Amino acid sequence: MRNIFKFFFIILGLAVMFSGCGTENIGSAVKNGTKKLSARELRQMLSGSTVKSVGYGEEAEIKYLPNGKLSAKNNYGDKDTGVWGIDDKARLCLKFRKWGQGDKICYYVYQDGKEYKQFNNSGLLAYTFTITEQGDQLEEKISGPDQEGGQTVKPATAQTTSTASAIPAPPDSPTDIKFIVRQSARNCPGCNLAGAPLAGADLLGADLEGANLTKADLSTAVLRHANLKGANLYKTNLKGADLAGADLTGANLTGADLTGANLEGVQGLK
Repeated sequence: MRNIFKFFFIILGLAVMFSGCGTENIGSAVKNGTKKLSARELRQMLSGSTVKSVGYGEEAEIKYLPNGKLSAKNNYGDKDTGVWGIDDKARLCLKFRKWGQGDKICYYVYQDGKEYKQFNNSGLLAYTFTITEQGDQLEEKISGPDQEGGQTVKPATAQTTSTASAIPAPPDSPTDIKFIVRQSARNCPGCNLAGAPLAGADLLGADLEGANLTKADLSTAVLRHANLKGANLYKTNLKGADLAGADLTGANLTGADLTGANLEGVQGLK
């Protein structure tokens, strides 16, 4: 029961945080005239294409290969590979080898002119992308009823279908919440992340000035050169965290567990 309440308050805190930041949701997107893309449109548009994806203070170039595989590189120089597919809800599903903790994440995709918006299962805007290199259109065949237009659209190549269907399907909501917390924490000054599950998160150079990280789990997290000025780290778990070069000026470290943490070059540490 305690864990249920803890999870509820994390979600509640995120709702407040995102509403305060003015994050777009599906409802507001529809009111603004955006169009939800069907399974057919997503496959035709993305297969063989390269996109520029932007979200949570990060940019990435992602190549959607026709065989259902992914190749990507972000603005920090990090590279990753994975697989992509379209599920029976006409969601774009991505599973990277490292990014997103290796989980399968699915998004509803809406078109707004030349920009495309990815909304997670909570209806919140996660990423936007634009197509920088258009791939060849896949020939497709109609093979039965579907939720969107009375027809199911499957790619003509069996390899694409088998690769996409091979993506494991972890529970949606816990995965989304965990992913939102980790990604939003990269650039979230003043945010309320009390009790947030950030163990092992890659927060290199993150801007968390004045953030509330009370009792958050940041064990083994990478916080090198992070801005933690004035952050509330009361009873925060920082065991084994890499804080080299981080700025902790004015931060509240009362009760924080820094056992085994890398504190080389940390500023403001008393």
